[in-house]
Amino acid sequence: MNQKVAINTQFPANLLLGMAFLYKSNKGGIFKVKNNKMVLWLALIVMAVIPVYAQQYNDEKDFQVVIVDGRKGIEITKYIGSKKEVSIPPSIQNKPVTVIGKEAFQFNRNITKVIIPDSVISIEDRAFDNCTSLTGITIPNSVTSIGVRTFGNCINLTSVNIPNSIKNIGIHAFNGCISLSSVTIGNNVTSIGNNAFSGCTSLKSSSLFTKIISA
Repeated sequence: MNQKVAINTQFPANLLLGMAFLYKSNKGGIFKVKNNKMVLWLALIVMAVIPVYAQQYNDEKDFQVVIVDGRKGIEITKYIGSKKEVSIPPSIQNKPVTVIGKEAFQFNRNITKVIIPDSVISIEDRAFDNCTSLTGITIPNSVTSIGVRTFGNCINLTSVNIPNSIKNIGIHAFNGCISLSSVTIGNNVTSIGNNAFSGCTSLKSSSLFTKIISA
């Protein structure tokens, strides 16, 4: 469970330490490099490259998980990390993360932004219910369903893009999202549950309501 799934940062860190040693050694005359500025420039280049290698996703230990789909996929059952901006890794234990489970983030009032990877196909009931500090959510074009009250009472969520891959939006999915003013619904939604956008008092898009009525 403690295996790292993010990009390894050890290599650039060690490289930078090596460059510092090279510069120090060169000043002592161990290495015959005529221009110390060259060594400094190389060190600066390494420092600029480090963000590329920086950890892109939350660590695996930030999540409680179970194996699903006949031991082929991972369901996140609970987020136990402390980061406000969460980037869910696309794989854990060398298996794709396919499900954000029921109540996985429920009542987490710390998170402000969540990026869901394109390995996920389902966001289950109440997954982000009452995440009252959540302002942004990235739903990939791989998710096919949003469960019951998945984003209920996310009072600071301002916009959401529901991709074309989604077919079903559960009842009360965005109920009580009072700051939600912009919603884009994909062309393949066939079912929108009762009161899915009830209480979204900031919504003014007529096209949204046309979609809700016709779905």
